Amino acid sequence: MAELDAEADALTPGEIAAAFKASLPTSYLSLPREIPMTVEGFTPVPASSGARIKGARVDPMPGSGHSDVIDFSAEGISLMQPNRTVIGMRWPEVAVALWWSDGRRTLIGPDGSGINIIPAKWRSVESLLAAIRQWVPADRWIPMDEPGTLPRQEGPICAICESTPAIEVTLQDTRSLLMIWFKRVHGVLCRDCGIAKFREVQRRVLVRGWWSIPGLLATPIALLYNTVVYFRFKRLAVPIHSSGITPLPKGRTVWLDPGMLIPAGLALALIWIFWPR
Repeated sequence: MAELDAEADALTPGEIAAAFKASLPTSYLSLPREIPMTVEGFTPVPASSGARIKGARVDPMPGSGHSDVIDFSAEGISLMQPNRTVIGMRWPEVAVALWWSDGRRTLIGPDGSGINIIPAKWRSVESLLAAIRQWVPADRWIPMDEPGTLPRQEGPICAICESTPAIEVTLQDTRSLLMIWFKRVHGVLCRDCGIAKFREVQRRVLVRGWWSIPGLLATPIALLYNTVVYFRFKRLAVPIHSSGITPLPKGRTVWLDPGMLIPAGLALALIWIFWPR
């Protein structure tokens, strides 16, 4: 790194200007969405590019905040958005493949269109990442980590703070009011975000789950199921936060939440009713 810094310091303004002039015809300029594309000499990236690839399908992770679909095969890869806009490219057409040690991948085509892949936002993404490693030409890969970045453990990354280790879980968010609704919270979470999400969901179930006959039966099962998931999080190692994203605040333990008064009151009522006199 010191050698590169010394080489850069030795460049003259004329050499820097010549390097910029030579690189501009093939440059890729990235602007925020709210900035109008009015830079002379640059063409906006097309909203749709290429054709949809027929092959294996990768669906979005529930709660990931998007509804895109990725298809891939030995021929290439494509991403289809909810409005049916497609970005597709064959593997030899990938101009640049950017990679990060946290598992992220970005594939850029010759026209500047790109496919961004954050593993935590996709279901069963391992086969897709393996295909990208296998089929993208080796000379297209560019590492994007900052110097000195901590290496990430292999495996899933948290969908919220992008740390590791993380696991894929489902929490039961049962609610009832005369009728009962069986809702679920699903995602890939690290220890810190998982415990925070467990406490958030468990508080809702404690308050909203009891208010129907089916709820009186289903709510204890949901609470027990979520507690099992909680202990799965407790067994995880302390997460490595290298992304700069703050994990969810854990808040107060759920066992001291006022919502615990409801099942405690129900239990006392049942004891009073059925206690032999």
